[in-house]
Amino acid sequence: MSFPDMNPQTVVANLYSDAVNLIEATDQQYIIWKAPKACEITGIWSCLDAAVGAGTLQLTILDRGTSGTATASTMATHGTATAYAAQTPATETISEGTLDDGDYVSVQLENEASGTTVSIQGLTVGLEYVLGIPAAES
Repeated sequence: MSFPDMNPQTVVANLYSDAVNLIEATDQQYIIWKAPKACEITGIWSCLDAAVGAGTLQLTILDRGTSGTATASTMATHGTATAYAAQTPATETISEGTLDDGDYVSVQLENEASGTTVSIQGLTVGLEYVLGIPAAES
């Protein structure tokens, strides 16, 4: 895959410096970045200050279009089957990384634990990207 601009860049969003409790079967969503121009997300990682066990928290990275409120398109998901180790970045698998000029990226957190509240603190999300849309593979 080739890119018009091979200057990789990273943007980091820090959320929840204080502990936040996610109530069962609820989700929270926050816009974390606006693409400066068309780009390709080449890497996504996330990290929590404290460990969170498997089966409790799902983190989804979404493309919300140029309005920031468009129907969300999933870019990557850290599913509930995978626990978070404390202060250990988790590399997420990208399902769709192409963003248009001005697209907003958001983080959605969902409590998937049955009958319990999930406490999280110090969420950091990193997006690695290159400007320009990838050329068609030959």
